Amino acid sequence: MKTVLIAAAAAAAAFLACASGARAGGPYVVDDAGTAPAGRCQIETWVTRGHDPGWVVAPACAVGGARPVELTLGLRGQGGATWLGPAAKRGLADFGDGRLTLAASLAAEVPTDGGPTVVAVNLPLTIQAADAVLLHLNLGWSKEGDVGRATWGLNAEHRLAPRLWAVAETHGDDRGGRGWQAGLRYALAPDRLDLDLTVGRPDRADDGLTWTLALAAAF
Repeated sequence: MKTVLIAAAAAAAAFLACASGARAGGPYVVDDAGTAPAGRCQIETWVTRGHDPGWVVAPACAVGGARPVELTLGLRGQGGATWLGPAAKRGLADFGDGRLTLAASLAAEVPTDGGPTVVAVNLPLTIQAADAVLLHLNLGWSKEGDVGRATWGLNAEHRLAPRLWAVAETHGDDRGGRGWQAGLRYALAPDRLDLDLTVGRPDRADDGLTWTLALAAAF
């Protein structure tokens, strides 16, 4: 099982970023503040190999009015165990013609074997730093059993070509947890189908790297 930080952040980010328009999303831990329009749905799935193998399937839909709520029910498998990931996310405010966006999210990871549930709240802030650059900042709190952690994250996306993005992130908590991830995202069909390939280290205490292949389809 991943560290508490990764489990909570994956619930708050990976499961919550599923339906977002401008997003880090997919296998990345750091969430964005973008939200999809009401009525739009998406399914994301990825497989991780290397030091920390596992898989995720995460369908999501946005419901509501002018500021829709994104609802996700993800499923994660790792080491023979599985977790359910219910989550909700809503945009709070936009500033500067959408160049600065703030959202709030609530998520959980519930083990199907009856172990402790992880609950996480997160405040993602997305900044359009330049025409081809997005920055995502996260501040949050996660709790597993009696152990609570303040969490943080920073993700940067840079458009290299009309369909190709480079993405890199770092994340951690107030108990010394720290990890990073970087990769490429290619739009197989713009706004409809994305492919991600990443490499990273979920926790600095781990010795090996993880490799992830992800696919996101919107409809």
